[in-house]
Amino acid sequence: MNSTISISRLVAAGLCAALLWACDSIKDVREQPSTAIPPQQAVLEGKVVGLGTARPVGLSYNGTQNCLAPDPANPSAQLPTHCKFYGTAGQAETGFTFGSLDVGTPYQITVEIQPFGKVCTVANASGTVGGGTTPPVVTCENDDAVSRHNLTVNIAPALQTLSNLKITLATEDQVNSQDATGLASVVFPDALLNSQTNLPAFAFKVTATTDVTVDGMTTSNYCTFTPNAASFTLGGENKTTPAAADTPEATVVPTGPVSVTVNACSFAPSATVQYNGTPAQTMPAGGMTLALRNHLTGEDVQTLEVNAFTAGAATVSFAPVMANPKAIYELVVTRHPAGQHCIVSGSTVVNADTTSATAKSLRNITAPTAGAVLLVDPAVSDWWAYASRAVRCRAIPAAPGRLTGTYQMDRRTPDVPTDAVPNPPFTNPGRGREFLTFFEDGTFLYGINFNAASLTNTFPNPTFPASAALRNNAFASSGVTHGFYNYNSAAGTIAFTVLTATNINPAGRGITGMPGYPAAVSGNTTIPGTVTATNVVKGAAPGSTLSLTFSSTSGSPAVTTTRLWTMTEPESIPGELTGTWVTPDHRRMFAYNKGETFAFHIGVNGMGNLQDVCMIVIDGSTQSEGIITKHAGSSSNSSFQYTCAPGASNIPVSIFAAYNTRTPDLPHYAAKNSTPSSLSGPTTPRVVPGFIGRFPGAGSQLDNRPNSPAQFSVTPGVSGEPDTLTVQATLNGVPINQPVIFLRERAN
Repeated sequence: MNSTISISRLVAAGLCAALLWACDSIKDVREQPSTAIPPQQAVLEGKVVGLGTARPVGLSYNGTQNCLAPDPANPSAQLPTHCKFYGTAGQAETGFTFGSLDVGTPYQITVEIQPFGKVCTVANASGTVGGGTTPPVVTCENDDAVSRHNLTVNIAPALQTLSNLKITLATEDQVNSQDATGLASVVFPDALLNSQTNLPAFAFKVTATTDVTVDGMTTSNYCTFTPNAASFTLGGENKTTPAAADTPEATVVPTGPVSVTVNACSFAPSATVQYNGTPAQTMPAGGMTLALRNHLTGEDVQTLEVNAFTAGAATVSFAPVMANPKAIYELVVTRHPAGQHCIVSGSTVVNADTTSATAKSLRNITAPTAGAVLLVDPAVSDWWAYASRAVRCRAIPAAPGRLTGTYQMDRRTPDVPTDAVPNPPFTNPGRGREFLTFFEDGTFLYGINFNAASLTNTFPNPTFPASAALRNNAFASSGVTHGFYNYNSAAGTIAFTVLTATNINPAGRGITGMPGYPAAVSGNTTIPGTVTATNVVKGAAPGSTLSLTFSSTSGSPAVTTTRLWTMTEPESIPGELTGTWVTPDHRRMFAYNKGETFAFHIGVNGMGNLQDVCMIVIDGSTQSEGIITKHAGSSSNSSFQYTCAPGASNIPVSIFAAYNTRTPDLPHYAAKNSTPSSLSGPTTPRVVPGFIGRFPGAGSQLDNRPNSPAQFSVTPGVSGEPDTLTVQATLNGVPINQPVIFLRERAN
């Protein structure tokens, strides 16, 4: 009986499971909330053929505006717009999509906006989403109503015998290459578009390369052009070369056929060699030796004997070399004339691409530079206009006029709180970020980096009195100056003749910003010139001090502007890293302060460069040898800290909060050039990729991470010789590049 009931109940439960709506008697089966199944979706996509990268095609899948764009009148809001699609550089076709739509949605793709210069049509235009129909294809062809023109590239006769010569034309439509080996010319038919007033202006770039293979490694070498039409640059672009310092390059639309000529694929570095000084001297018997040095290997690839100074614009030249991304050289003097010392310098135009906040224009500058010979990319002025250098020589001073040693700008005294001024301005920079080095051969090196002691308009003091004549412009206060000095101990004067100055702001601080320095050209170029310091008082070594006064009088009524420098030789510990060091060729100076763990390096070894960074000896190393690396002790999250010492606490200076410069490194990587100062434009040429002349380990990656640590060792000098510092860069613990050798130097 019990079995029968149980079976009946099981049958009833089974029927209830199948016919739930008819089983009210089973109360323990609970109803669950129901959710509608979302409609299935699929992506509506296709491809576009023959479309350029600059002018989009506007499409719709249902005849309406299917996309959204910010409202110009209210950026936080959006307005309906037609969907716009562009081509992909170097590809004949590219994909487009309207995103995910409900399966079964009918579509009819139409061209709502034709790109200028093209006529686009749609194949497989209609169908249903997810219906298995053939994907739509938008084909764009040239519009016969818009003018197009040929580009002819002629090959100079001397280059027609080159092997592996290739001409490449890049436009918004395509990238097209042709083999030009042995040819007198190549033609790109209908390749140039007359875009008229339609923006952006049609731009094109022609490159000519010749490949050379050595030991299985192929290098593409650049060639340059002679324009046969207006508005065509050396770098192969249809752009105007700036006619003035304040005029940016402009893209000029081709209005007819264009013809250009490949004119050179190798280039001869050259130099004028002249005496600098009064009275003029001739070159002593025996002459001098110049070398073209490979910056990457340190090898002198060519040498040149010079037996007389050149007259006027006459030059001496090396044999031609090829241009490529590794064509980074230095013109160096390997043997000086007897009784004379020579400096290599030059200049280049640096084109800015950032608008000055004050001038409201692109402020291009001509920057005096060092001995770099760069043939890296003819399209970038910073990396190309170094093939011609200037060599200037001067007699080595007699013993009374020789100076040696490095001096550091004195620190300023911090303000003391009072009842009247409970929170006075913080005027102590923590460390003087200016160094002046003298060599016994009559040359000097000077470096300044963002030294707060120079912000005179904000914080005057006896060393840096306030004056409206001195622009308070921090962005222009970093750079390297190099040249000759003339010290007259009896008269108490030092005349500085500047030949290289990466701090190009004519009204900035540093030697080129001192009263009495020559006026600038058009407000954008500091010309090489001489400025004299008077009332020079030099203290006895060791721990020598130096006091300099710069002044000038001008205007009506006459106004005298005066600057006083007080400097002291940094501490130097024999056998240890702490102290000041110079390279034997007198082109680099390095200072290290053990107590504050900061390093300051300036050099004219190729490109002028400066590093002012926090570096610390780590991993159980001693001050005599071991590992040195950058550390982040120079900044906080919101402001700049003047000290590098780990754990030290300084009052942050809010004026730097917006910039948070941390570890300045000039020249530095930037989108184009360094940010233009309020009036003068970029502060330095852009560093060339591959330049290794910084102090090892002191540079930064693009995201400001430090480079790999550097190995160092100090060898004590014997028999009166100075200590030697050897520094070796590393990469992942493996030594790279050439070691850098410094000698300890002290003031006389």
